Amino acid sequence: MSLAIIFGTNLRHHRKLKGLTQSALADQISLSTEMISKIERGVASPSFANVEKLSEVLNVPEVALFGACLAVSGSGERGQVL
Repeated sequence: MSLAIIFGTNLRHHRKLKGLTQSALADQISLSTEMISKIERGVASPSFANVEKLSEVLNVPEVALFGACLAVSGSGERGQVL
């Protein structure tokens, strides 16, 4: 699965958790609703500045939008960020 698809899926998930429509999110970060739709479908990618804005509005760390997580070893110790 491509990074654009992962990012878009995570963006949609967090947007819906916040109860925001694509239009409401677009207004808050000064993008068009069409651009939010394209990002969520993995057709377009946001700039780094817009990733920061999205993370701020959705109140999630930037890495949450990229699907990063900590791997946990069998012993319970934290591993590397995936």
